[in-house]
Amino acid sequence: MMSDFDCEVLIVGAGPAGMAAALAAAENGGQIRVIDDNPHPGGQIWRDGPQVVLPEAARRYRQAMAARENIVLHSGCKLVAQCGANRLAYEDAEGCGVIRYQKLILCNGARELLLPFPGWTLPGVSGAGGLQAQIKQGLAIRGERVVIAGSGPLLLAVAKSVKQAGGEVVLVAEQAALRRLAAFAGGLWRWPSKLRQSFCLIQTHYRADSRVLAALGQERLTSVRVGNGGRESTVACDRLACGFGLVANIELAML
Repeated sequence: MMSDFDCEVLIVGAGPAGMAAALAAAENGGQIRVIDDNPHPGGQIWRDGPQVVLPEAARRYRQAMAARENIVLHSGCKLVAQCGANRLAYEDAEGCGVIRYQKLILCNGARELLLPFPGWTLPGVSGAGGLQAQIKQGLAIRGERVVIAGSGPLLLAVAKSVKQAGGEVVLVAEQAALRRLAAFAGGLWRWPSKLRQSFCLIQTHYRADSRVLAALGQERLTSVRVGNGGRESTVACDRLACGFGLVANIELAML
Protein backbone atom coordinates (compact mmCIF):
# COMPACT_ATOMS: atom_id res chain seq x y z
CA MET A 1 0.00 0.00 0.00
CA MET A 2 1.34 3.43 -0.93
CA SER A 3 1.16 6.27 1.55
CA ASP A 4 2.72 9.70 0.98
CA PHE A 5 3.13 12.38 3.61
CA ASP A 6 4.50 15.88 4.10
CA CYS A 7 6.49 17.45 6.92
CA GLU A 8 8.45 20.56 7.67
CA VAL A 9 11.45 18.71 9.08
CA LEU A 10 12.45 15.15 8.22
CA ILE A 11 15.02 13.53 10.50
CA VAL A 12 16.70 10.32 9.39
CA GLY A 13 17.92 8.27 12.35
CA ALA A 14 16.38 7.85 15.79
CA GLY A 15 19.51 7.44 17.86
CA PRO A 16 20.47 9.96 20.56
CA ALA A 17 21.36 12.60 17.95
CA GLY A 18 18.15 12.09 15.99
CA MET A 19 15.95 12.23 19.07
CA ALA A 20 17.72 15.36 20.34
CA ALA A 21 17.30 16.99 16.92
CA ALA A 22 13.58 16.12 16.86
CA LEU A 23 12.97 17.60 20.30
CA ALA A 24 14.87 20.77 19.41
CA ALA A 25 13.04 21.18 16.09
CA ALA A 26 9.66 20.52 17.72
CA GLU A 27 10.09 23.63 19.87
CA ASN A 28 9.25 25.72 16.78
CA GLY A 29 5.89 24.01 16.40
CA GLY A 30 6.35 22.50 12.94
CA GLN A 31 5.48 18.96 11.87
CA ILE A 32 8.47 16.69 12.56
CA ARG A 33 8.89 13.20 11.13
CA VAL A 34 11.62 10.83 12.35
CA ILE A 35 12.37 7.64 10.45
CA ASP A 36 14.61 4.78 11.51
CA ASP A 37 15.07 1.21 10.29
CA ASN A 38 15.16 -0.24 13.81
CA PRO A 39 11.97 -1.37 15.59
CA HIS A 40 12.57 1.04 18.49
CA PRO A 41 14.29 4.43 18.85
CA GLY A 42 17.74 4.56 20.42
CA GLY A 43 20.12 3.70 17.60
CA GLN A 44 23.05 1.39 18.22
CA ILE A 45 24.12 2.88 21.53
CA TRP A 46 20.63 2.64 23.07
CA ARG A 47 19.52 -0.47 21.18
CA ASP A 48 16.52 -2.11 22.82
CA GLY A 49 16.13 -5.84 23.34
CA PRO A 50 15.18 -8.63 25.76
CA GLN A 51 18.48 -8.40 27.65
CA VAL A 52 18.62 -4.61 27.84
CA VAL A 53 17.97 -2.22 30.69
CA LEU A 54 17.76 1.16 29.00
CA PRO A 55 19.67 3.99 30.68
CA GLU A 56 17.72 6.84 32.22
CA ALA A 57 18.68 9.23 29.41
CA ALA A 58 17.22 6.88 26.78
CA ARG A 59 13.94 6.53 28.66
CA ARG A 60 13.76 10.30 29.15
CA TYR A 61 14.28 10.98 25.43
CA ARG A 62 11.63 8.43 24.45
CA GLN A 63 9.10 9.88 26.86
CA ALA A 64 9.80 13.43 25.69
CA MET A 65 9.29 12.45 22.03
CA ALA A 66 6.08 10.57 22.80
CA ALA A 67 4.72 13.63 24.63
CA ARG A 68 5.18 15.86 21.57
CA GLU A 69 2.12 15.81 19.32
CA ASN A 70 4.08 17.31 16.42
CA ILE A 71 6.69 14.51 16.39
CA VAL A 72 5.81 11.37 14.44
CA LEU A 73 8.17 8.41 14.66
CA HIS A 74 8.31 5.87 11.83
CA SER A 75 10.16 2.78 13.08
CA GLY A 76 11.18 -0.06 10.78
CA CYS A 77 11.30 2.40 7.89
CA LYS A 78 14.00 2.65 5.21
CA LEU A 79 14.75 5.25 2.57
CA VAL A 80 15.30 3.70 -0.84
CA ALA A 81 15.71 6.54 -3.37
CA GLN A 82 15.63 10.25 -4.06
CA CYS A 83 12.74 11.09 -6.36
CA GLY A 84 13.04 14.83 -6.89
CA ALA A 85 13.86 17.95 -4.94
CA ASN A 86 12.95 17.54 -1.26
CA ARG A 87 11.37 14.16 -1.98
CA LEU A 88 12.53 10.75 -0.74
CA ALA A 89 11.00 7.34 -1.37
CA TYR A 90 10.63 5.02 1.61
CA GLU A 91 9.45 1.51 2.40
CA ASP A 92 8.29 -0.27 5.54
CA ALA A 93 6.37 -3.39 6.50
CA GLU A 94 3.06 -1.86 5.39
CA GLY A 95 4.15 -0.63 1.98
CA CYS A 96 5.96 2.32 0.45
CA GLY A 97 5.51 5.96 -0.45
CA VAL A 98 7.11 9.38 -0.81
CA ILE A 99 8.11 11.81 1.93
CA ARG A 100 8.01 15.51 1.03
CA TYR A 101 9.96 17.77 3.36
CA GLN A 102 11.24 21.33 3.72
CA LYS A 103 14.30 20.62 5.85
CA LEU A 104 16.32 17.41 6.11
CA ILE A 105 18.50 16.43 9.08
CA LEU A 106 20.71 13.35 8.73
CA CYS A 107 21.59 11.49 11.93
CA ASN A 108 22.71 8.25 10.33
CA GLY A 109 25.33 7.37 12.90
CA ALA A 110 28.25 5.12 12.05
CA ARG A 111 29.20 1.51 11.47
CA GLU A 112 32.13 -0.56 12.58
CA LEU A 113 35.41 -0.53 10.72
CA LEU A 114 36.47 -4.14 10.15
CA LEU A 115 40.03 -4.91 9.07
CA PRO A 116 40.73 -8.27 7.38
CA PHE A 117 43.12 -10.87 8.76
CA PRO A 118 43.54 -14.61 8.08
CA GLY A 119 40.39 -16.44 9.16
CA TRP A 120 38.25 -13.32 9.63
CA THR A 121 35.30 -14.89 7.77
CA LEU A 122 35.09 -17.97 10.01
CA PRO A 123 31.77 -18.50 11.83
CA GLY A 124 32.26 -17.16 15.34
CA VAL A 125 34.13 -14.03 14.21
CA SER A 126 32.17 -10.77 14.28
CA GLY A 127 32.45 -7.07 14.91
CA ALA A 128 32.65 -6.00 18.55
CA GLY A 129 29.59 -3.78 18.26
CA GLY A 130 27.87 -6.49 16.25
CA LEU A 131 28.31 -8.99 19.07
CA GLN A 132 27.04 -6.46 21.59
CA ALA A 133 23.95 -5.83 19.45
CA GLN A 134 23.28 -9.58 19.16
CA ILE A 135 23.56 -9.98 22.93
CA LYS A 136 21.03 -7.20 23.44
CA GLN A 137 18.70 -9.00 21.05
CA GLY A 138 18.91 -12.19 23.10
CA LEU A 139 21.92 -14.13 21.76
CA ALA A 140 22.80 -16.87 24.25
CA ILE A 141 26.53 -16.92 25.00
CA ARG A 142 26.51 -18.29 28.54
CA GLY A 143 29.65 -20.33 29.13
CA GLU A 144 31.27 -19.33 25.83
CA ARG A 145 34.87 -18.12 25.76
CA VAL A 146 35.20 -14.74 24.04
CA VAL A 147 38.23 -12.82 22.78
CA ILE A 148 37.67 -9.12 22.13
CA ALA A 149 40.26 -7.34 20.00
CA GLY A 150 40.96 -4.08 18.22
CA SER A 151 41.20 -0.59 19.65
CA GLY A 152 39.12 1.91 21.57
CA PRO A 153 36.78 2.15 24.58
CA LEU A 154 34.12 0.03 22.84
CA LEU A 155 36.17 -3.09 23.59
CA LEU A 156 35.66 -2.65 27.33
CA ALA A 157 31.94 -1.93 26.94
CA VAL A 158 31.53 -5.12 24.89
CA ALA A 159 33.49 -7.09 27.49
CA LYS A 160 31.06 -5.89 30.14
CA SER A 161 28.08 -6.98 27.99
CA VAL A 162 29.64 -10.41 27.46
CA LYS A 163 30.16 -10.93 31.19
CA GLN A 164 26.64 -9.77 32.02
CA ALA A 165 25.29 -12.33 29.52
CA GLY A 166 27.23 -15.13 31.20
CA GLY A 167 30.10 -15.33 28.73
CA GLU A 168 33.75 -15.66 29.74
CA VAL A 169 36.09 -12.92 28.51
CA VAL A 170 39.42 -14.71 28.10
CA LEU A 171 41.26 -11.77 26.51
CA VAL A 172 40.78 -8.12 25.59
CA ALA A 173 43.54 -7.41 23.05
CA GLU A 174 44.01 -3.64 22.67
CA GLN A 175 46.40 -2.82 19.84
CA ALA A 176 47.34 0.64 21.16
CA ALA A 177 50.56 0.93 23.15
CA LEU A 178 50.33 1.35 26.91
CA ARG A 179 51.74 4.90 26.81
CA ARG A 180 48.98 6.01 24.43
CA LEU A 181 46.34 4.45 26.65
CA ALA A 182 47.81 6.21 29.67
CA ALA A 183 47.70 9.55 27.86
CA PHE A 184 44.06 8.96 26.91
CA ALA A 185 43.10 7.95 30.45
CA GLY A 186 44.90 11.00 31.83
CA GLY A 187 42.51 13.28 29.97
CA LEU A 188 39.34 11.72 31.34
CA TRP A 189 39.37 13.93 34.44
CA ARG A 190 37.58 16.52 32.29
CA TRP A 191 34.57 14.16 32.08
CA PRO A 192 34.04 12.73 35.59
CA SER A 193 31.19 10.45 34.49
CA LYS A 194 33.40 8.85 31.83
CA LEU A 195 36.22 8.47 34.35
CA ARG A 196 33.90 6.64 36.76
CA GLN A 197 32.64 4.48 33.91
CA SER A 198 36.19 3.53 32.93
CA PHE A 199 36.85 2.10 36.40
CA CYS A 200 33.70 -0.04 36.10
CA LEU A 201 34.89 -1.44 32.75
CA ILE A 202 38.42 -2.46 33.75
CA GLN A 203 39.12 -6.09 32.78
CA THR A 204 41.70 -8.40 34.37
CA HIS A 205 42.43 -9.98 30.96
CA TYR A 206 43.17 -6.63 29.28
CA ARG A 207 46.42 -6.54 27.29
CA ALA A 208 47.84 -3.47 25.56
CA ASP A 209 50.02 -3.57 22.42
CA SER A 210 48.24 -6.77 21.36
CA ARG A 211 46.67 -7.66 18.03
CA VAL A 212 44.98 -10.59 16.34
CA LEU A 213 47.25 -12.26 13.79
CA ALA A 214 44.82 -14.97 12.69
CA ALA A 215 41.53 -16.66 13.57
CA LEU A 216 41.98 -20.43 13.58
CA GLY A 217 39.55 -23.27 12.95
CA GLN A 218 38.04 -25.48 10.24
CA GLU A 219 34.23 -25.35 10.31
CA ARG A 220 34.17 -22.49 12.83
CA LEU A 221 36.43 -20.54 15.16
CA THR A 222 38.33 -22.58 17.75
CA SER A 223 41.23 -20.30 18.71
CA VAL A 224 43.00 -17.03 17.94
CA ARG A 225 46.69 -16.36 17.35
CA VAL A 226 47.66 -13.12 19.08
CA GLY A 227 50.80 -11.02 18.81
CA ASN A 228 52.04 -9.03 21.80
CA GLY A 229 55.24 -7.11 21.22
CA GLY A 230 57.60 -9.68 19.73
CA ARG A 231 55.76 -12.67 21.18
CA GLU A 232 52.95 -14.81 19.80
CA SER A 233 50.44 -16.98 21.64
CA THR A 234 47.34 -19.01 20.80
CA VAL A 235 44.16 -18.47 22.82
CA ALA A 236 41.33 -21.01 22.72
CA CYS A 237 37.92 -19.37 22.29
CA ASP A 238 34.41 -19.78 20.91
CA ARG A 239 33.95 -16.21 19.68
CA LEU A 240 36.15 -13.38 18.47
CA ALA A 241 34.76 -9.84 18.42
CA CYS A 242 36.86 -7.17 16.68
CA GLY A 243 36.45 -3.40 16.68
CA PHE A 244 38.83 -0.98 14.96
CA GLY A 245 36.84 2.22 15.26
CA LEU A 246 33.86 3.60 13.35
CA VAL A 247 33.08 4.82 9.83
CA ALA A 248 30.41 7.47 9.33
CA ASN A 249 27.33 6.40 7.33
CA ILE A 250 27.38 8.95 4.51
CA GLU A 251 25.62 6.99 1.76
CA LEU A 252 22.32 8.85 2.11
CA ALA A 253 24.04 12.22 1.86
CA MET A 254 25.53 11.10 -1.46
CA LEU A 255 22.15 10.48 -3.14
